Amino acid sequence: MENTSDSIALVDELITHMTAKDAGKFVTLLTEDATFHVGNNPAIHGRDNIRKFCTTFFDRVSSMKHEVLSVENTPTSICWKGIDTYHRSDGSTERFPHCNVLLLSLIHI
Repeated sequence: MENTSDSIALVDELITHMTAKDAGKFVTLLTEDATFHVGNNPAIHGRDNIRKFCTTFFDRVSSMKHEVLSVENTPTSICWKGIDTYHRSDGSTERFPHCNVLLLSLIHI
């Protein structure tokens, strides 16, 4: 995926599913053997395990917002930098900067 507009469209689709807290639709964009690594947590392997993780995580937040700062791509990956804001069920809010690296071999496109 060398076209930046295609990369931005993919990131937008991932964000749409995350913001809707729809783990099922989120993982449809991943290959069956995808690996998902969040922060300092152990890597999660396989679409079904990623769906379970996301479902549990989404249940812990009342809403979330994903601000995209940049999207850069190479022929084999997309680097998506941004700031996520999570509104937790207990009323607290947290913001985290992030850098997601999407290996296109693990994205179902």
